[in-house]
Amino acid sequence: FWGLMMIHEDYDSRFLDSHTLEKGNIYKLTRDATDGASQQRYQAAGAVSDGSDHFNIYANLTADKDDAFVKRYVNLQKWSTYHALCHAVRHYDYWPTGDNNAAYYFEPDYTDQTDHLGKLWVMPNDVDATWGPTWNEGKDRVWSAIFDSPANPGLYPVYFNSVREVRDLLWQPEQINPVLDQFAAVIAPFVPADNLRWKGGPDEAGNYNGLGGAGYVSLANLVADMKKFAWTGGDWPGGAVQAGGTAALMDNLQLGVGNSEGSTMPATPTITYQGPAAYPVNTLTFGTSAFSDPQGAGDFAAVQWRVAEVTDATAPAYDPAKKFKLEWESDYDTGAITTFAS
Repeated sequence: FWGLMMIHEDYDSRFLDSHTLEKGNIYKLTRDATDGASQQRYQAAGAVSDGSDHFNIYANLTADKDDAFVKRYVNLQKWSTYHALCHAVRHYDYWPTGDNNAAYYFEPDYTDQTDHLGKLWVMPNDVDATWGPTWNEGKDRVWSAIFDSPANPGLYPVYFNSVREVRDLLWQPEQINPVLDQFAAVIAPFVPADNLRWKGGPDEAGNYNGLGGAGYVSLANLVADMKKFAWTGGDWPGGAVQAGGTAALMDNLQLGVGNSEGSTMPATPTITYQGPAAYPVNTLTFGTSAFSDPQGAGDFAAVQWRVAEVTDATAPAYDPAKKFKLEWESDYDTGAITTFAS
């Protein structure tokens, strides 16, 4: 009996199928080697078969490249969302010149514009050093190409908009805390057996005796510690997280470089209900506050609205056994509306 085990979904063709992704080349980055052939986990039909997509990123995506180069070979929107989430959970165990703890998926955009190499998505791997103080700063090759000198400020808005999106819609206590609670509830019945196997056992059989931290105390303590990391901050054996947790970090981050975003982004609009009482589903009507921007009303370009069905953990009908529905997962999206109307 080995106690509680974690199943890890690896990167291969089944990963693409289970996540309904188009078939594109996948590389799982390891420290064993840096060439594409040894790291490849899936070869897509119609994709390059010599690892040149991987090599192009590894060798050519450097700090001296301009906006056009980055946008040519990287799906910048996907990377920006991924990296915003890296900040939230502090998945930092990588660095610009490294080649590990991630996966490269090349979206099959095989055109002359991408030299038939596809568009890069970066995906996480080896995330054991998350949800607490850790080493490194969360800087990978794409980050270096955008922010390291001479930098590409033309790419800043996409990145910082993604940080704001993750912070506003997802990285909120009413969204994340119930998800943590649901995951904990799945393994909670098995934890006592796991403790009996590993706590206080003889050295020759293996044990938890050399471990510490909230998780060693109890599952409830671990969940509370994760919430502290996200929303409160504090000191841990490996370092500190600022007051307000990673939520505060993201609040500061979204302001940009030298307040490049904070001084230019419009005010968040306020929505009010304007329909009949009792909220009949066929006449739901809403209004929005006027457009407000520090650069003036003439700076308006477009507005976009998303609607999502959400789970309210405080509602009388809340069922903790049902999958928690997140605001992040929209059911309706207006697309960009270029004419403002309140």
